[in-house]
Amino acid sequence: MIIYKYLKFEDALKTLDNNSVALSNPADYNDPFDCVLTPTKEDENECFLRIRNYYFFKEFSKIMLEKKIEIPFGLRWVRKELKIFKWIMKKNPYYDKMPAFDGVIDIALNKYFEKEPRARIEMDKQQKRFSKKVHGIVKKIRESLLVSCFSKSNNSILMWSHYANKHKGVCVEFEVASEDFQEVKYDKKRTQLDLKTITAIVLGHDYIGENVDSNNPSIAKKIKKILYTKFIDWHYENEVRIAFTKHDENDSIFYSEKDDRFLLKMPKIKRIYTGCRIEKDDLKMLKKKYRNIEIVQMKDSEKEYKVFESGYKKG
Repeated sequence: MIIYKYLKFEDALKTLDNNSVALSNPADYNDPFDCVLTPTKEDENECFLRIRNYYFFKEFSKIMLEKKIEIPFGLRWVRKELKIFKWIMKKNPYYDKMPAFDGVIDIALNKYFEKEPRARIEMDKQQKRFSKKVHGIVKKIRESLLVSCFSKSNNSILMWSHYANKHKGVCVEFEVASEDFQEVKYDKKRTQLDLKTITAIVLGHDYIGENVDSNNPSIAKKIKKILYTKFIDWHYENEVRIAFTKHDENDSIFYSEKDDRFLLKMPKIKRIYTGCRIEKDDLKMLKKKYRNIEIVQMKDSEKEYKVFESGYKKG
């Protein structure tokens, strides 16, 4: 896949010298709707019901497996099912609602709460703490996101204007593996955070006694999915992105103390495109310093609103 990075001249020099591009957190983007991790109210309500169901189920499991109450002979199969369920959860920690157990859970818990009335109060507190924990994990992952943005086009007047200092900058061409970089989709509808799945993952780990934090790759994957959808008005960017978190183990990511930011190592630069208004001294310096890279000068059309390649020239 051929992709392009529009840059101001000063930033382009860093990319050309280090063969790397900057990684940014979406909170710094100029579009306030980009990568917003906001679930729907319907999703939040569903998650609350799932958490409540889980804590009923967790308490029910504890009561049944520890034999804290006597149960009728006809319901003794439940203990065996719970042991099987726990084994399955260790293989794949993902908790969905347990409708088949709901009736049994209600009977057992009401009986237990009659003996231990404070247990209900404590369970309500745990539900609230857990809901806060899920939102906290999402917040931390969003803060750790690292994204770099590219385009599939090198002749966009708007891109040259917005990201390459009003056509005075540079556009750098790379050839990359398509499986690592994803094209952005444009839509009128916002992509919603899949809070239900994230909650289910956290609940599943909790059930088997494991803690989940912002390093969890399954949750990070769900959150990254939102990064690849933007409002339809941005379609002119023809954008391609690559996304990581600060916790990802990837040899291509490194932190530059000099630049005070994370950078991504890129494949060998194929070409350099210079803006149609690049300063003469800047162009001269590029040709002298980067002789081994093809340099293409962009020109503005005299008859149409467009820019075009004026031909290839070796630096």
